[in-house]
Amino acid sequence: MGKKPTYEELEQRVKELEKEALERKRAGEALRESEEKHKTLTENSLTGIFILQDGRYVFVNDRFAEIHGYKSEEMYEKYHLEFIHPDERDVLKQITSRRLNGEAVPQRYEVRRLRKDGKTVWCEMMAARIQHRGKPATMGNIIDINEHKLAEESLRQSTVLLQHIADHLPVMFSYIDSDRRYIYANRQLEDSFGPGTVVGKTVEEVLDPEIYKEVKPRIDAVLAGDDADYERIGLSGKGDKRGFLVSYRPDKDESGDVNGFFALLWDITEIKQKEEALRESELWMRSMFNSMEEAVFIVTPDRVIVDINEADTRMFGYSKDELMNRSTEILHVDHEHYLEFGRRTKDAFDKGQATRFEFDTKKKNGEIYPSERTISLLKDDKGKRIGILSVVRDLSERKKAEE
Repeated sequence: MGKKPTYEELEQRVKELEKEALERKRAGEALRESEEKHKTLTENSLTGIFILQDGRYVFVNDRFAEIHGYKSEEMYEKYHLEFIHPDERDVLKQITSRRLNGEAVPQRYEVRRLRKDGKTVWCEMMAARIQHRGKPATMGNIIDINEHKLAEESLRQSTVLLQHIADHLPVMFSYIDSDRRYIYANRQLEDSFGPGTVVGKTVEEVLDPEIYKEVKPRIDAVLAGDDADYERIGLSGKGDKRGFLVSYRPDKDESGDVNGFFALLWDITEIKQKEEALRESELWMRSMFNSMEEAVFIVTPDRVIVDINEADTRMFGYSKDELMNRSTEILHVDHEHYLEFGRRTKDAFDKGQATRFEFDTKKKNGEIYPSERTISLLKDDKGKRIGILSVVRDLSERKKAEE
C-alpha cells in the first residue's frame, strides 16, 4: 500500500481543487457573458448575419430574416439558393463551393436576393470560410442596398435620357473644364469635328490657331464668371467654312468658383446664306423699284405711306423724309378727293380685285395734274391684309397730245 498523505498534503490538495473549481466557474461565467455579448451584438446588428453549412442556414440573426421578409426560425435549414435570384444562382453556387474548398474568391460582392413576397432586393454580401461544430461552413453578413441600387438605376436612366436629348438637340453642346479641356461633347459636335477628336483635348488643340486666338478672350471672360455670346466664322473639323452663333455659360459651385463652362454652338451657315440671298434680292428689288418711271407707294391698310421709290420725289416734289409715315391725303387735291379715292379702292378690294382708274393728283407746289392709278391689295400667306401697293403714272403729256 502506498504511503498515506499527510494532513498538510490533503489540505493542500483541497485548496488546489477549490482553486480549479473557482477558475472553471469564472471561465463558465466569462463564456456565458461572452455568449450574451455575442448574442446581443448579433441580434442588434444593422447587417444581416448568417452561418451556412451544407448548403443550408444553421444560423441567421433577426436582421437577416427581416431583409428577406421572414422570421428567423422560418429560415433555419432552408436551402440557401432559394433566396437567390435565379439569374445569379449558378455564379453564387460556384463561389460558395470554391470558398469551402479553400480557393480564392471575392469576399465582397453584390447579389439580388428574393424576399418571401417574391420581390427582389439588392444586397451587398461579405462572407468567409469558418469551422462550425467541426465542419467547414460559411459565415457572412449582408447589407440591404436596394434603395441605393434603385437610385443608381434611376440616375443611369436619367443619364441615358439626357445623353439622348443632348445628342438630338439642333445645337453643338459641350462642357469644358477650368483647364480648357473638353470633358463632354454631344454627337453633333463630335460629328462636326470627327469622332474621338474632341473629348479629352483642350480647346487650343481642337480649334484652328487663328480661331483659338479669336475666342481665347471670350474663354478668359467665361472662366472669370461672365457670360459670353458672339458670332464667328470658322472651319468645322471637316475643313469647310461655317458660320456659328456661340454662347458660353460659366459652371459655378456653391462658393461661386468657376469649375468650367458650358459651350453651345449653333451652325447658322444656312441662315447667313439665306440672309445674304435675301439682302441681295432686296438690293435687286430696290434697284428695280427705283428704276421705274412710275411713282410707287407702299402704304398701310389705313393709308399711311411706309415706302416710296425715287420716282415719287421727282413726280411729286417731296423728299422721302417728307412723305414717310404721312397720310396719302397729302397727295390728293382736297379732302373730298381723298375720300372718293378711298371709296373706289374699297369697292374693288371688297370684290377681291385690283383696280385702275384716272384721278387728279397734287404736287408739293400745288400743281394739279392728271394721273393713272393702279391699286393692288397686299396680303400675307394667311390672306390677312397687310398693305396697299399704289402705282402712279403721270398722264400730263398724253393729255396734251390728245388735245
